Amino acid sequence: MMLHPLVTLLESNWKIKRGIATFFVICTFFIITTTFGYFLIRRLLHELTELSVKLPSIIANFSHKVSDLEANVLPTFYHWFVKFFPIEKENEMKFSFFIFEKIKEYSTELLDHSLQIISELLTSAAYMFLVIFFIVISTYFITKDYRKIIILVKPYIPLRMNKL
Repeated sequence: MMLHPLVTLLESNWKIKRGIATFFVICTFFIITTTFGYFLIRRLLHELTELSVKLPSIIANFSHKVSDLEANVLPTFYHWFVKFFPIEKENEMKFSFFIFEKIKEYSTELLDHSLQIISELLTSAAYMFLVIFFIVISTYFITKDYRKIIILVKPYIPLRMNKL
């Protein structure tokens, strides 16, 4: 439906037969869509690969900044908070250290796993896109040549089936 105006334009202005114009427009649409998808996905995978390389240093920098914040700023808030609500420190282990160690431990593994899943999805999506493309093309030709196909197939259909 979206491509109908283009087919009509080719048919009316360039005097191309509707079947050829439809085929040309459908093929052009699929080529443009596939090319755009290829470059988009290629860029996405490139960015994710760069992120997986830079992620450990980003996490280390962020961990250092949060540790500094926890060491320099939080004690002031803790002393202010203790004045109103008396609580005792039970564990001197830094919370930021624990969090960032877990992030460091699992982040690259998670990113690698995500890249693998995306790659598998793209492979299956490319295959599915190819199958859909051939279904659309075959549907187009079957619809376009329906009467000719019926004339060719009718002699091979049993007589009882023809009456249905």
